[in-house]
Amino acid sequence: MIYIDHAATSPPLQCAKVAFNAASTAVWGNPNSLHSFGQSSRNALEASREAVAQCLKCNSDQVFFVSSATEACRIALTAMDEACRVFRVSGVEHSAVSSIAERVLYGRRNSKLNGRTFLHTNNETGEIYDLRSAFSGYDLTFSDCTAAMGKQKINFRESGI
Repeated sequence: MIYIDHAATSPPLQCAKVAFNAASTAVWGNPNSLHSFGQSSRNALEASREAVAQCLKCNSDQVFFVSSATEACRIALTAMDEACRVFRVSGVEHSAVSSIAERVLYGRRNSKLNGRTFLHTNNETGEIYDLRSAFSGYDLTFSDCTAAMGKQKINFRESGI
């Protein structure tokens, strides 16, 4: 059998396992709590947010942690649906985007914004799409960058999108 989607279900690297185990035993408090356990967790969470922002070349206040890429796509598409008169979905989207888009494509008729979603990198083929061209002329854009994270440089500051 040939398995093509290794990126989606690959086992974690040993260094990731070590980091997870260290973090989960050292900082286990609720990061919203005021006690020292919570504040330790809050500090670790904010340090993680800064690290991800550095990887993506974006501001740390633009990094949100959610339970899955599918949840992140749902949040983004719901926000686009609320903000845009209409938004277009590319034909190459991962099912996490296309299935959600089918349910939310209603748009706000009083808005003047036009939105567009376009996949950054295909998780099965590895094809990298030209987002600058795909997003040209649109007011609000979204790209599922899940397959690119950790495998390609992503620089939101210099991308022009």
